[in-house]
Amino acid sequence: MDVITRRKLGFVFLDLLCINLSLILAFLIRYDGIIQDQYKVNLLAMCLLASIIAISFFRIFQLYNSLWKYVSLSEMLMIQGSSLVSCLTTYIIFSIFGYYLPFSVYVLYGFMLITFLGGSRVAYRILRRFKSILNNIILKEYKRVLIVGAGEAGAMVIKELQTHPEMKLKPVAVVDDDVRKHKSMIKGVRILGGREDIPSLVKELSIDEIIIAIPSAPKSEVRKILDICKKTKCKLKTLPGVYEFIDGKVSINNI
Repeated sequence: MDVITRRKLGFVFLDLLCINLSLILAFLIRYDGIIQDQYKVNLLAMCLLASIIAISFFRIFQLYNSLWKYVSLSEMLMIQGSSLVSCLTTYIIFSIFGYYLPFSVYVLYGFMLITFLGGSRVAYRILRRFKSILNNIILKEYKRVLIVGAGEAGAMVIKELQTHPEMKLKPVAVVDDDVRKHKSMIKGVRILGGREDIPSLVKELSIDEIIIAIPSAPKSEVRKILDICKKTKCKLKTLPGVYEFIDGKVSINNI
């Protein structure tokens, strides 16, 4: 069983816990901490039905195909949509089976489900981020990296380096010619100046490698930046343009 399959099964198991906990809490909140006998008799069957319905809709909404370490607004909207649809379907199926519950139970169930599912995904991302930071702290033999370019490409490179400590590359600073970005931060990494500051920053911050992450820049500009970088003793790397990925000329490993 590969890592992706195990991760998906882990989320399914976690969601099953969220579903059942949401339904039970909905009863407890509605009835002041006590589940009445008329519902308690069928509680196991109701939890089983609710689980089957919810997991089915989560698969339809492709919740298990998302990369939750990059959880964003779109993923949260998927959670809300699938939870609301599954809650409505649960109401219909329960009525067919003769499980007549107060509407407030369904409202509470839906609210709890969205809260627990969204919270679990956010917690997953926080834990991965914390693990990455911890690894960077305890990792002794890493190389210090200067990123050239504070755009989308630069942010992508920083994120990849931070989430993959096994690469042993630590982004410590960014440079960009846009002075409006100076003294700002990208994912915790400070933008400390422009291209003219590269030599001084390399000495000041003990930089080992420089990654040029401006794939949309003209080649003439990239050459000028490379000429500045060559004045240092750092290892140089460049991020290829998107068109080169599409054409198959390079792979993601060819930075």
